[in-house]
Formats: sequence, C-alpha cells, structure tokens
Amino acid sequence: MGLPKKGTRTISVDETTYQWVISNDSGYMWLIVEQKDTQGQRLCAGFRYHNTYLDDEAGDWRCVLQQRLISPSVVKSVILLALKRGWKPTQGRLGIFGFWADEEFPIAQVSTSPAGIPLQEMNIH
Repeated sequence: MGLPKKGTRTISVDETTYQWVISNDSGYMWLIVEQKDTQGQRLCAGFRYHNTYLDDEAGDWRCVLQQRLISPSVVKSVILLALKRGWKPTQGRLGIFGFWADEEFPIAQVSTSPAGIPLQEMNIH
C-alpha cells in the first residue's frame, strides 16, 4: 500500500527519489518515507509536537507555539540516518523500519513569548 496522494512530497537524496508525508497520529508526528516507485520497506520516524502553552488571565492553558518543524532538510537527515542504521527501501516484505527521531533532531527551546511572557512546554494526550 502506497502513501496517500494528498500531502505527499518528494525529495531526492544521493540521486534517489523518495516520497514522504507527515501523519499526525495519537499525539505524535510520524514522518513516513518510501522510495518512489518501489514497493520496498517503509520508514517511520516519530517526533513529539513540542507544543508550548501560555497560562492566560483566566487560568486556562492555551497553545501559543508548536516548535517542531519537519522541513525537507530534516527529512533528508532522517533518510540518511535510517540508511546508515540499516533501512532497506528497495526490499519488500521486511516490515516497517521505525525509530524515535525526536532526540536525534532536537529543537531550539523557546522559554518566553515575543512579549516576554514565560512559556511552558506540556505534553497533553
């Protein structure tokens, strides 16, 4: 089963074309990658959202910033790391090659809003 057409992007890494999509599932972002035009092993790399919340005057927490961005440069780095770790994008019937990528690709921590108000990162599931 291939990736959905909607939201799928392509990227070339070392003269090989891959297609990728971000799946927002169960409180996490999953980067899903396949080699284009191949029924090989699928790569799934997991990331936390790193939502940042602000305590407003009413005492309610509201999300003011989502710090995680999975850019094409991150996708390329994940592909290269997965290949180094043994991902086989041209071989079928191997099951999913997955790993938790959040620690491998840290984000810059933001501790205050643009207005100088202290922010707090929270995991809400």
